[in-house]
Amino acid sequence: MELPYMEPVYIAFGLFVLITAYNYLKPQGGRNYSSLDSEEAYEMLQKPDDVLLIDVRERNEYNNEHLQGAKNIPLNQMEKQVGKLPRDKDIVIYCLTGARSIRAIRMLEVAGFTRLFHMHQGLRGWNKKGYHTRKGRVSK
Repeated sequence: MELPYMEPVYIAFGLFVLITAYNYLKPQGGRNYSSLDSEEAYEMLQKPDDVLLIDVRERNEYNNEHLQGAKNIPLNQMEKQVGKLPRDKDIVIYCLTGARSIRAIRMLEVAGFTRLFHMHQGLRGWNKKGYHTRKGRVSK
């Protein structure tokens, strides 16, 4: 039994579809972020020009207390703001406990960001260490 002749274009297209499907469906062994505890985040934030610090809590939570230099982008606004974020800086993301910030990290990973850092203990961990915070509106 002889197989029908297939055009090279169809073969190339079939390979493209298979490779794309494999890359999309394969288990993600790696991740594009690093976890930081409060001490590691504190050290990293000593060079604020190299880091963008994002608080993903709601505006009222941010106004009550936040880390100095943090930009407030509530989690429900993150997708709209992705295009405005720099890709040439390290981005540290935090919330109160780490639950919302990990969801923000995942959104940024999907958008192709790779210089991501998750402050997994959040503001609670920061406060337990006795590090300084600010109150009031600062973020635009």
